[in-house]
Amino acid sequence: GGGIWARGTDSQPIGAGLARVGDLEFTGPQTLQTKFDFALYDASLRWTHVVHDTPFGYEVGAGVGVADLDLGVTTNTLPSEDSFQSPAFRLALGGLVRPRLSTRVAFGWTILRTNSSFTDANGFQLSLAQKLGRRATVQGGYSQWKLETPGVGRSAVTIKFSGPFIGFGLGF
Repeated sequence: GGGIWARGTDSQPIGAGLARVGDLEFTGPQTLQTKFDFALYDASLRWTHVVHDTPFGYEVGAGVGVADLDLGVTTNTLPSEDSFQSPAFRLALGGLVRPRLSTRVAFGWTILRTNSSFTDANGFQLSLAQKLGRRATVQGGYSQWKLETPGVGRSAVTIKFSGPFIGFGLGF
């Protein structure tokens, strides 16, 4: 099982057009202040294979979860919020190098397939993991995500975020 949590803020200018978020329409020209909270909770199975007598290997994982995006938009006077939730199927593919038996450097892609709440949701990560004993692992690295929501009844939304991460895992 696992989870991903991210939040951020940005500003988005709109020209002579129109943006609809939640129950409000924002007309241009003006600048919208945006904020988001994203969470992904999942239960997955992962299989790792290291090629015999080499430090190289690959990983494949699949699972199910829930993706949740809360979006807030504010102008000088009007705030509006919208939420997107969806069950998700998670597929992960990646490669790894093990310079030592207890250390690995890995890269991977995660693809989420959801109902109509998200038209595209995927991520990339590069990490360094260190085993602590037989079962525990601590890892850290860099992650980058892209989320898109459809424009049905509201404006389409694209969110890209990236940054460092840290995690703890238990293997069985």
